[in-house]
Amino acid sequence: MSPFLAIVAQLVRALDCGSKCRGFETRRSPIFFGNKAVSIIDSLILGIIQGLTEFLPISSSSHLKLAKLFLNVPPDVMFDLICNAGTLLALVLFLMKELYFILTKKPLEILWFAVATLPLFPMYFLGHRLFTWAADPHFLGFFLMITSLILF
Repeated sequence: MSPFLAIVAQLVRALDCGSKCRGFETRRSPIFFGNKAVSIIDSLILGIIQGLTEFLPISSSSHLKLAKLFLNVPPDVMFDLICNAGTLLALVLFLMKELYFILTKKPLEILWFAVATLPLFPMYFLGHRLFTWAADPHFLGFFLMITSLILF
Protein backbone atom coordinates (compact mmCIF):
# COMPACT_ATOMS: atom_id res chain seq x y z
CA MET A 1 0.00 0.00 0.00
CA SER A 2 2.79 2.48 0.83
CA PRO A 3 4.43 2.39 -2.65
CA PHE A 4 1.03 3.31 -4.06
CA LEU A 5 0.83 6.34 -1.75
CA ALA A 6 4.35 7.38 -2.72
CA ILE A 7 3.44 7.24 -6.41
CA VAL A 8 0.29 9.28 -5.81
CA ALA A 9 2.27 11.88 -3.85
CA GLN A 10 4.81 12.11 -6.67
CA LEU A 11 2.09 12.54 -9.28
CA VAL A 12 0.28 15.23 -7.31
CA ARG A 13 3.52 17.14 -6.70
CA ALA A 14 4.65 16.85 -10.32
CA LEU A 15 1.36 18.12 -11.71
CA ASP A 16 0.92 20.84 -9.11
CA CYS A 17 4.33 22.50 -9.41
CA GLY A 18 4.00 23.28 -13.10
CA SER A 19 0.68 25.01 -12.67
CA LYS A 20 0.95 27.18 -9.58
CA CYS A 21 4.47 27.35 -8.12
CA ARG A 22 5.96 29.68 -10.68
CA GLY A 23 2.82 31.29 -12.11
CA PHE A 24 2.52 29.16 -15.26
CA GLU A 25 -0.73 28.24 -16.95
CA THR A 26 -2.28 24.94 -15.89
CA ARG A 27 -2.05 23.42 -19.37
CA ARG A 28 1.66 24.10 -19.78
CA SER A 29 3.52 20.86 -20.46
CA PRO A 30 7.02 21.40 -19.02
CA ILE A 31 7.59 21.69 -15.30
CA PHE A 32 10.37 24.07 -14.33
CA PHE A 33 12.86 23.36 -11.56
CA GLY A 34 15.27 26.23 -11.38
CA ASN A 35 16.08 27.03 -15.01
CA LYS A 36 15.52 23.50 -16.30
CA ALA A 37 12.32 22.15 -17.84
CA VAL A 38 11.13 18.60 -17.23
CA SER A 39 8.14 17.33 -19.20
CA ILE A 40 5.12 16.02 -17.34
CA ILE A 41 5.62 12.54 -18.82
CA ASP A 42 9.25 12.47 -17.62
CA SER A 43 8.13 13.69 -14.19
CA LEU A 44 5.51 10.94 -13.99
CA ILE A 45 8.00 8.26 -15.01
CA LEU A 46 10.61 9.50 -12.53
CA GLY A 47 8.00 9.78 -9.77
CA ILE A 48 6.86 6.20 -10.37
CA ILE A 49 10.46 4.96 -10.33
CA GLN A 50 11.12 6.85 -7.08
CA GLY A 51 7.93 5.54 -5.49
CA LEU A 52 8.60 1.92 -6.45
CA THR A 53 12.30 1.77 -5.66
CA GLU A 54 12.19 3.66 -2.35
CA PHE A 55 10.66 0.73 -0.51
CA LEU A 56 12.84 -1.97 -2.03
CA PRO A 57 16.33 -2.83 -0.72
CA ILE A 58 17.94 -1.05 -3.68
CA SER A 59 19.20 2.48 -4.18
CA SER A 60 16.30 4.66 -5.27
CA SER A 61 18.68 7.58 -5.86
CA SER A 62 20.81 5.50 -8.25
CA HIS A 63 17.79 4.27 -10.15
CA LEU A 64 16.43 7.81 -10.38
CA LYS A 65 19.79 9.01 -11.69
CA LEU A 66 19.91 6.12 -14.19
CA ALA A 67 16.38 6.89 -15.40
CA LYS A 68 17.35 10.55 -15.87
CA LEU A 69 20.25 9.43 -18.05
CA PHE A 70 17.96 7.25 -20.19
CA LEU A 71 15.28 9.97 -20.47
CA ASN A 72 17.91 12.67 -21.16
CA VAL A 73 16.63 14.76 -18.26
CA PRO A 74 19.18 17.26 -16.94
CA PRO A 75 20.40 16.53 -13.40
CA ASP A 76 18.71 18.73 -10.83
CA VAL A 77 19.02 18.49 -7.07
CA MET A 78 15.69 20.25 -6.54
CA PHE A 79 13.81 17.60 -8.52
CA ASP A 80 15.45 14.83 -6.45
CA LEU A 81 14.54 16.64 -3.23
CA ILE A 82 10.94 17.00 -4.34
CA CYS A 83 10.78 13.28 -5.22
CA ASN A 84 12.13 12.36 -1.78
CA ALA A 85 9.80 14.86 -0.10
CA GLY A 86 6.86 13.19 -1.85
CA THR A 87 7.98 9.83 -0.50
CA LEU A 88 8.34 11.32 3.00
CA LEU A 89 4.85 12.82 2.76
CA ALA A 90 3.43 9.44 1.71
CA LEU A 91 5.14 7.74 4.65
CA VAL A 92 3.89 10.34 7.13
CA LEU A 93 0.33 9.92 5.81
CA PHE A 94 0.59 6.13 5.92
CA LEU A 95 2.10 6.02 9.43
CA MET A 96 0.11 8.91 10.88
CA LYS A 97 -1.44 6.90 13.75
CA GLU A 98 1.89 5.39 14.77
CA LEU A 99 3.65 8.76 14.63
CA TYR A 100 0.92 10.37 16.73
CA PHE A 101 1.21 7.56 19.29
CA ILE A 102 4.98 7.94 19.53
CA LEU A 103 4.82 11.74 19.75
CA THR A 104 2.17 11.73 22.48
CA LYS A 105 2.88 8.59 24.51
CA LYS A 106 6.62 7.93 24.16
CA PRO A 107 8.61 11.19 24.10
CA LEU A 108 11.73 9.39 25.38
CA GLU A 109 11.89 7.38 22.15
CA ILE A 110 12.10 10.64 20.19
CA LEU A 111 15.16 11.57 22.23
CA TRP A 112 16.77 8.17 21.55
CA PHE A 113 15.99 8.57 17.85
CA ALA A 114 17.72 11.96 17.84
CA VAL A 115 20.74 10.50 19.64
CA ALA A 116 20.88 7.58 17.18
CA THR A 117 21.02 9.97 14.20
CA LEU A 118 23.95 12.02 15.58
CA PRO A 119 26.66 9.77 14.03
CA LEU A 120 25.28 10.61 10.58
CA PHE A 121 26.61 14.17 10.72
CA PRO A 122 30.33 13.38 11.03
CA MET A 123 29.93 10.50 8.56
CA TYR A 124 28.53 12.91 6.00
CA PHE A 125 31.52 15.22 6.26
CA LEU A 126 34.05 12.36 6.38
CA GLY A 127 32.52 10.46 3.47
CA HIS A 128 31.38 13.37 1.28
CA ARG A 129 34.20 12.99 -1.26
CA LEU A 130 33.61 9.23 -1.50
CA PHE A 131 29.86 9.71 -1.91
CA THR A 132 30.38 12.33 -4.61
CA TRP A 133 32.80 10.06 -6.47
CA ALA A 134 30.46 7.06 -6.18
CA ALA A 135 27.53 9.11 -7.50
CA ASP A 136 29.33 9.86 -10.78
CA PRO A 137 27.22 8.52 -13.69
CA HIS A 138 30.29 6.78 -15.14
CA PHE A 139 30.47 4.48 -12.09
CA LEU A 140 26.73 4.07 -11.56
CA GLY A 141 26.42 0.67 -13.25
CA PHE A 142 29.46 -0.70 -11.46
CA PHE A 143 28.18 0.27 -8.02
CA LEU A 144 24.70 -1.06 -8.79
CA MET A 145 26.30 -4.40 -9.67
CA ILE A 146 28.31 -4.33 -6.42
CA THR A 147 25.09 -3.62 -4.50
CA SER A 148 23.31 -6.49 -6.24
CA LEU A 149 26.15 -8.85 -5.35
CA ILE A 150 25.94 -7.79 -1.71
CA LEU A 151 22.17 -8.32 -1.73
CA PHE A 152 22.59 -11.69 -3.42
